[in-house]
Amino acid sequence: MAFELLAGQKPFEGMSVRQLCLAHLSRPAPDVREFAPDVPESVALAVGRALAKERAERPATCGELVEQLRGSAQSRAATGSQRKWVVA
Repeated sequence: MAFELLAGQKPFEGMSVRQLCLAHLSRPAPDVREFAPDVPESVALAVGRALAKERAERPATCGELVEQLRGSAQSRAATGSQRKWVVA
């Protein structure tokens, strides 16, 4: 869902249902910045981790993902970034 909200599209589209299922199972999701280049790298990395195929590579809980996103928002604030990212 985060990928779609940031990129404006799903990570895999335009395929048959079978191809879509195979893509989700076997292909890594594209970097969200391919579709939305203004997404901060730290946010893109957090989204990428959430879409990892291996369970051990994904955040264990929603709270862990939120903490990763909060950390990226705090690091951007510390560097004086112009764009504000809000984590709900």
